[in-house]
Amino acid sequence: MQEAPQPMENEAIPQRGYAVKAKAEDGKAATEVELEPMLDPMGIGRVAKVPDDIAVLRTKSLEATAEEAEPIWPVLEGMMEILVEEGEKRKPQVIPSGLAACQIGIHRRVAIIRRNDGTYMRLRNPRIEHPSGVFFNKGEACMSIDGISGTTMRFSRITLEDDENGITVLDMDSDGILPLAVQHEVDHMDGILFTDKLVPEKPQPVKVKQQPDRNAPCPCGKTRDGKPVKYKRCCGRSPKR
Repeated sequence: MQEAPQPMENEAIPQRGYAVKAKAEDGKAATEVELEPMLDPMGIGRVAKVPDDIAVLRTKSLEATAEEAEPIWPVLEGMMEILVEEGEKRKPQVIPSGLAACQIGIHRRVAIIRRNDGTYMRLRNPRIEHPSGVFFNKGEACMSIDGISGTTMRFSRITLEDDENGITVLDMDSDGILPLAVQHEVDHMDGILFTDKLVPEKPQPVKVKQQPDRNAPCPCGKTRDGKPVKYKRCCGRSPKR
């Protein structure tokens, strides 16, 4: 396996200056966060893609304050609803489980995870502690990498320390894919793609057809005068030139 590219520091690409605005709960003036999501030509938010946006995806995210995260979450959730709706129309269905702010060009350690009931877990500056239970996640994919899936090595149980949720233990037995999704999104924040963690599939043994002894009875069972025909005079006979 080739060595994965090294993530870049945040200063590697220009920081955008567009202000994402959010109205404060107490009715005061809107808070402005100098962060700009990526937009398509129609002015609609879009997800960074490989290879065109590789510099965006390889850039490490900075820690986010509560004021910075608050206006980002609704943007992520709105985009996720669109992506889920699009994924449900595909055959087979492809339902995304999470989205990190860096995937829309906002390099802050902010993300959302979509639960099975359609609600969202909001993450801010998540840290993974005490991972245990190696799990080979088959078919892992990413909205930023089209047409590729594969097996990665993840952990079935983690302790999530997060500035928004405190300390939470996530286990696949009780929380489904949540611990896997958190690991995937935290990798994004560190400029790591799931393709960097692909593990080779277990090779399947190749069955080699054994040739019978040329003087042994032919496996086809053919007989002549009540006696089995030798392999060399039947199916093992060399073709005439």
